[in-house]
Amino acid sequence: MSNPYSTTTPEYTTSTSTSTSTSTSATGIQSLHPYNHHDAEEHHHRHHDPLLPGLPNHVAQLCLSLVPPSVLFSICHSWRRLIYSPSFPPFLSLYALFLPTGIQSHLSNSIHFSSFDPILCKWLPLPHPPPRRFLFRHPSFVSRKFPIQAVVVSGNLVVLAATSDQFRPALSQPLVFNSLSQKWTHGPPLSAPRRWCVAGTCRGVVYVASGIGSHYDNDVARSVEKWDFSVQRYHQHRRSWRWEKIGSLRDCKFSREAIDAVGWKGKLCMVNVKGAAAKQGIIYDVETESWREMPEGC
Repeated sequence: MSNPYSTTTPEYTTSTSTSTSTSTSATGIQSLHPYNHHDAEEHHHRHHDPLLPGLPNHVAQLCLSLVPPSVLFSICHSWRRLIYSPSFPPFLSLYALFLPTGIQSHLSNSIHFSSFDPILCKWLPLPHPPPRRFLFRHPSFVSRKFPIQAVVVSGNLVVLAATSDQFRPALSQPLVFNSLSQKWTHGPPLSAPRRWCVAGTCRGVVYVASGIGSHYDNDVARSVEKWDFSVQRYHQHRRSWRWEKIGSLRDCKFSREAIDAVGWKGKLCMVNVKGAAAKQGIIYDVETESWREMPEGC
């Protein structure tokens, strides 16, 4: 399927794309299903109800956490409420970004995400993110599509890059959706907002590389930044994150299109061209903080 968005595959799951009346991109995220907080709250109020007769609830939860959520869901209401409580181990959910159809479908003030709960087998909409004007298709060339790049990290969906209606980067700082709080927030500002970049995660760290800013710049096209979700700093008694620059790319060959970087065993792997064209691959070692060429055939 021809897909207008970048599809990111986390290192712990596999992403898929869905064919509907709209164009979609899907990315997997390990989280509690975001739209059953009513069940979670009800479970909180009834936490004294025995989950397994004869056992304290905290012990019963340890036992039930070993059972697949789909099995627990089909047994009884108390177990169904349990799997949507914050204390239960998270299960995989699928987030999809939908593109509206119609005459003005190339431009929208907001992006629309839905989440597929594999236990309920239902698609449900997420809250709308803060409004931004995103350009999905070129207004003069219908076949030209602009990507929206997102990754998942530490239970958060992070929208990193897109194109605005002025053909500029649409995001100066990422949009972050937390699956537990059900809220969108802003991430730390990028030193150089960009589009058509490399985006990926590895070991709880978000990486952005190369791309194009408001105009082509060689320094931006070779730059690499990382955002460690586990490291939070305090400024004027407020908690904050920040991007950090790391070793630059050797050349600018990764600024041609949106690229998915795949995190695997402490390494971030990326290939610069999609399709059948000649490709160049590189690997970033997150432990040694060094780059090396990707061997042919990988």
